[in-house]
Amino acid sequence: MNSLHEVFSSVLDEYNNCKADGFKGNPLVRKITNEYKDALSSFIHDPWKNVDASAGKGNFADVPWFLVSDKRITKTAQNGIYLVYLFKKDGTGVYLSLNQGWTFFKNSMGSISSARDGIGKASEKMRGFLDKDDSVIPSNRLETKIDLAVDLTDELGLGYERGNVYATYYSADNLPDDDVLKSDLDDYLGMYDRLLKKIGVNEDMGEGDALPLYEDIAKSCAVFDGTFDGACADRTIYQGTGSEDFIGRNNTEYVPDKGLIIESEQEGVDLVADEKITSQSIDAVVKYEKRLLSNGITNHLANRVVRSSTGSGYDVQSFESEDGFDESPCYIVVKATRGPIGTPIKMTKAEFDLSARHPNEFKLYRVYGITEASAEGYYLLDGDVRRYMK
Repeated sequence: MNSLHEVFSSVLDEYNNCKADGFKGNPLVRKITNEYKDALSSFIHDPWKNVDASAGKGNFADVPWFLVSDKRITKTAQNGIYLVYLFKKDGTGVYLSLNQGWTFFKNSMGSISSARDGIGKASEKMRGFLDKDDSVIPSNRLETKIDLAVDLTDELGLGYERGNVYATYYSADNLPDDDVLKSDLDDYLGMYDRLLKKIGVNEDMGEGDALPLYEDIAKSCAVFDGTFDGACADRTIYQGTGSEDFIGRNNTEYVPDKGLIIESEQEGVDLVADEKITSQSIDAVVKYEKRLLSNGITNHLANRVVRSSTGSGYDVQSFESEDGFDESPCYIVVKATRGPIGTPIKMTKAEFDLSARHPNEFKLYRVYGITEASAEGYYLLDGDVRRYMK
């Protein structure tokens, strides 16, 4: 069988009646976890996608399901975020849902009420990521609330309901044909992939590598209420050990004079950079920028802060965001010297051009007074830095 319409019709028509035959060796249960799962798999062509199915373990589940997940974030319905077909307990319909693992929240949040609150807030957070994208699915077919007709004592079923991000409902009385079901599945897969990208999933990751990114966001939903005022308010780089300690306290009072910056191509200029202290300072800035963004709201951005490639015109790629949804890139250049705060620095033409083209996204960390163990401090410049040339 390779028809989704036939698979869903079979489960909706037969599941509740088949319970009289007992769970062990039940023909429909075998079909759901084998033949029907394979039918869904035939519509999935992304090698990173995993397909699973369940009608319960040892006993019949009130809500049988078919799952499609990205292996970089999860392979189970217990954690992470995934697509899932959830069949209503009363057999009257099935939802295609972008949903989350209830078991993770139950085990992480301390109490059932906290878990329900946390997964509900996580659903809102995920919708916030997606609301900035134009969905090809009509808004009147995207439901934020689902009703699985489960009992109030059904902890797992209620968890599915609270974990729903977006869903589309198919009534048993008016089940669409395969063309519609396949088109909707493709649209949801596209939405799922956009969300994974927002979370920080990338093609260099392996199985399970992205799960901590999602879990950081999920845990923050039980702690932060959207008014988090940010870590490191004094913008001091001092926590941790090694290079993260290296560049000291931000000097917010220093105002550099014109002549601070000299173009490196200028004839007669011989300000040879110390590659060791520059590299150490860049490492410290990467760690610091990651820590600034690791506040629950923007954890997914922290994992995307990286050293840039040679020749890009900047040293560090970071991000700025107030709400975790709208993000803007931040191109950071790091200049480090052993000399005191007023020591001139040289910049390349590429760095000058970048600051001129992207003044709102450009930032310069100026680290000074470096010794073998630490630096005296640093200060920040932003915008078009050509104003500091003679």
